[in-house]
Amino acid sequence: MIKLTFTNRKGHKLAANLHQSARPSDTYAIFAHCFTCGQNVNAAVNIAAQLASEGINVLRFDFTGIGASDGAVKDAYFSSNIQDLIDAATFLSDNYTAPSLMIGHSLGGTAALAATLELPSIKAVATIGAPASSGHILQTLGADKQKITTDGTHKIKFYGNDITINQQFVDDVSAEHLTDRLRKLNKALLIMHSPIDEIVSIDNAGTLFQLANHPKSFISLNKADHLLSKKADAKYAAGIIYDWACTYIKTTPNYKYPSAKAGEVSASLNIDNTYLTRINMAGHQVLADEPKDIGGTDLGASPMQLLEASLASCTTITLSMYTTRKKWAVEHIDCVVTHSKADGKTSFNRAITIKGDLTPEQHERILAIANKCPMHKIISQGADVNSFLV
Repeated sequence: MIKLTFTNRKGHKLAANLHQSARPSDTYAIFAHCFTCGQNVNAAVNIAAQLASEGINVLRFDFTGIGASDGAVKDAYFSSNIQDLIDAATFLSDNYTAPSLMIGHSLGGTAALAATLELPSIKAVATIGAPASSGHILQTLGADKQKITTDGTHKIKFYGNDITINQQFVDDVSAEHLTDRLRKLNKALLIMHSPIDEIVSIDNAGTLFQLANHPKSFISLNKADHLLSKKADAKYAAGIIYDWACTYIKTTPNYKYPSAKAGEVSASLNIDNTYLTRINMAGHQVLADEPKDIGGTDLGASPMQLLEASLASCTTITLSMYTTRKKWAVEHIDCVVTHSKADGKTSFNRAITIKGDLTPEQHERILAIANKCPMHKIISQGADVNSFLV
């Protein structure tokens, strides 16, 4: 995942995260978060991560005035959300690849529908718990709406956040006519909604479905809450989005991890992927690769880094076993491993940090035990490698 910023049309720097695909892919999507939630809401993080694991790069970002982005909440309007989504697409087009998939959650879904009409590269749009109108937010204000009209501004609590709403915001959402946009939207649409959504009624999904043109699909999110607070619900939604989107957007082949029995480690490389290697360690799956400067795609750790990781993790586990058995007051163990080469010989340097109330004698003993960890012995003593073709 890459942390980055991009500048919108008003000069605001918007904070973003780009979830990179687990394999080489030029398929990009944008995720629009719910009203006031920010890009780090669980639903955004979990869905983006899941789609990236399937082969879709996902950009999630904070709208103007939200989270780590420039601007104030009082300056964040529905129309500015639409503009930010269009500017995010421009950023991807200029620096990566034009996005082909748009995903929006709650009011972010409504904004995604509106923005998609202005983005030719978007082939499919998916909404999650989206209102059928931007004006839905006004219905939740109740008596507060009159206070906004009377006082010009008023502070309300929304999704647990205190935000200030002004009359300009009310006028802005009232002026948006999503119905007209939907009737012109000739792109694939997936509407996802929970029947027990207490924030945005599922009736909104029915309205959106009736207004939209085909191809359109609806999926019930069963017992999920509005914010998709449970990771399992977010992963389910992401899986549905991926399977559905594959019909309408370009996706890269999903190379499966090799099989591996207990006691085996399997590695598999497709030559089309240069050095990207999928590793299966009896059900534990990781990627290995090489840095871009030597021809890799940097989507996984290098073989040397994996070896260093083996030594570092073996050290922490061994020390944990020993200090726990001794009932020593150890709270935390860190191990940093680096390596160097000189005169054809590789040397590993291991920096160990122990947090706890220990005596100098105990620290000395810990260092001695670290030198007895299995990986340390294998590396220092050497091992035979027997290779054969099958």
